[in-house]
Amino acid sequence: MQPKKHRTIRLTERDTNRIISRRLWEARAVTGLSLAQLSEKTGISYITLHQYEQGVGSIMPWKLKTVAEALEVSISYFFEPIAKDEADHKRPSRLVLDFMRRLQQIERHDEVLFRAICDMVKTMAKTVKD
Repeated sequence: MQPKKHRTIRLTERDTNRIISRRLWEARAVTGLSLAQLSEKTGISYITLHQYEQGVGSIMPWKLKTVAEALEVSISYFFEPIAKDEADHKRPSRLVLDFMRRLQQIERHDEVLFRAICDMVKTMAKTVKD
């Protein structure tokens, strides 16, 4: 049996900036940090961080590493699996992000309850059609 061939997806710089900006915003929202707090933790100005979240300009690799550390995510979080259409997807709602944040709190304090909630959500999701 031959190994699966991975299809190479070519993204423009603009696509990549959109993906990174969306993931930056999501990671910050999940952690509950404001732009001002992230600025304080990273030493990167509020305006610059805001521009990165809006996809204006490219973030330098060393700055992305600093931001990733402040948000407690791996730098690979900003790049792993990138689909061509991902750059066009809209951001999750604040309600979804709040749910994720609260779910993380439950996970830290009660693993049994966390697993029960995840199982419940999986079961409910099966009943919803795309």
